[in-house]
Amino acid sequence: MKTTRTNSRTLFAVLISFSVVWLVGCATKAYDKSQAAARSLQIAGDEVQIERRALESALNSLNDLVNKPQPDLIAGYGGFSETVDQLEVASRRSDAAASRVDRSGAAYFQNWDKELAAMNFDAIREHSEARKAEVANHFEQVKRRYAQAQSTMQPFIAYLKDIRKALGTDLTPAGLKAMKGATENANANGAKVQSALANLAAELSSSGANMSSVAAQNRQ
Repeated sequence: MKTTRTNSRTLFAVLISFSVVWLVGCATKAYDKSQAAARSLQIAGDEVQIERRALESALNSLNDLVNKPQPDLIAGYGGFSETVDQLEVASRRSDAAASRVDRSGAAYFQNWDKELAAMNFDAIREHSEARKAEVANHFEQVKRRYAQAQSTMQPFIAYLKDIRKALGTDLTPAGLKAMKGATENANANGAKVQSALANLAAELSSSGANMSSVAAQNRQ
């Protein structure tokens, strides 16, 4: 009989513990959505920075090959070709990060709408609605800039690939000379893309920090 009572008390304690954990989990779901959105922005900022550095590396390799060719043109071409492939991978990763930003943002604002509908006092609801509109507007602006920056990357990668094809079929001093104009054009356009990516990365990181509860706490 004593063992039965002991087991009952143990089972009751376990059930209470699970209940507490469940209640705490429910209580934190609202801000967990905002933290997920904030984190997706910060990760996207990191991916854009990686993409920017990959672009810089591809341009440097192209300039070294065309403007400062080494005796072994095959080695230089191989280096340039590899950096173009790395840039393409970095661009795909950045695109995937943009999709995560979109999904996490949608979940965040959907949850905010749910919380608004459950509020009892009009004054509090109105303040929260105004704040939601402000955050949502900024979020959409960041997403648009992200899309604009990424839309310029695919044509640029295609341009570098065309240069790679041209050089691959005519990897000679004369072939390099023929690509000098295209290289200058790549440098000019690449500088614009790099600037856009740098600005975007900074904005993504800043927006993520502003949406993060942890970042807000650390600034106090």
